Amino acid sequence: MTRTGIVLGLMMTSCLALPAQAQQAAFAVSGIGQSLANPPFTLGYAFSLSEAFTASGLGLFDQAGDGLASSHEIGLWDSGGTLLASTTVFGTSGTLIDGFRYGAISPLLLGVGSYTIGATFLDDADPLLFQATVTPLAGVSYDSAAFAAGGALSNPTFLLETSGFFGPNLLLSAAVPEPATWLVMLLGFGAVGGAMRSARRRQRVTVSYA
Repeated sequence: MTRTGIVLGLMMTSCLALPAQAQQAAFAVSGIGQSLANPPFTLGYAFSLSEAFTASGLGLFDQAGDGLASSHEIGLWDSGGTLLASTTVFGTSGTLIDGFRYGAISPLLLGVGSYTIGATFLDDADPLLFQATVTPLAGVSYDSAAFAAGGALSNPTFLLETSGFFGPNLLLSAAVPEPATWLVMLLGFGAVGGAMRSARRRQRVTVSYA
């Protein structure tokens, strides 16, 4: 094996050995579960990011952890009202994490800025958190409760001056590699470049005469 091949192999092994970014709920929430009596609507909230994250799942509060009685669509919108991602949770589908049942979405880079998240409630079978205590991840802030009337999934743009109820949530992870990842990659590419330059210097051109 050439020196270049060895260096490339070492670089790939080092990168693969680095830990994957952990998924965490954007908000840790506690409170009392109750049902609203006037569905249908899309219920959610506005939130802001002061640093970039990757979103990988959208979820809904599952009070007893034994499954959702109704089907719920969950959507994520940017500040311009563009639907960025959506998923559906029902019953015991999805992954239960800290009281929320998550459906996976394709990894989505979320930059610094404002967003809204909402979930459809077609009936009152599944309760929400009331008198909620909301603790966000570092770099995330809860701005305002929000809703939109009707049975179709809609951007909840009607803002309420309260954080008293809480339904949907989302899974986030760091959006960029950790410093150690960048260091390994830069050192690896530098070593590959040096090996290739060294190999070129050793090459000789042979001219033969008939």
